[in-house]
Amino acid sequence: VPALVQRLEDSDGVVRRAAVKVLGKLELAALAQYAPNLVQRLEHSEGYVRQAAVEALGKLEPATLAQHVPALVQRLEDSDGVVRRAAVKVLGKLELAALAQYAPNLVQRLEHSEGYVRQAAVEALGKLEPATLAQHVPALVQR
Repeated sequence: VPALVQRLEDSDGVVRRAAVKVLGKLELAALAQYAPNLVQRLEHSEGYVRQAAVEALGKLEPATLAQHVPALVQRLEDSDGVVRRAAVKVLGKLELAALAQYAPNLVQRLEHSEGYVRQAAVEALGKLEPATLAQHVPALVQR
């Protein structure tokens, strides 16, 4: 695995993306160990590397994933719509309490210009408990 982690710094973006994807296939304990390396890739200049990093982080157990939510929330504003959609989908995998905490961020995505981002936001919000979802009805109705 250390050699694979070194490929995260490869000069070729395709190799970096491949390394991120392979890391995402590790057993959960190993994946959790390398999650900080994946979080670093969320700032990568190439969208397909950021997308792969978001998707790999999405494979973490919800409790471990929760540690990296602030970095994922930043990807909701990513310049690449595919990365934004991936971030919304991963946030939808959070445990209900954490998902409820970030529901306002998801509600904002309902205004997104790209339909697949709006769809992912609707699907994530649909996982909320009815009482929690009801708290966001005014914002949902406006959108």
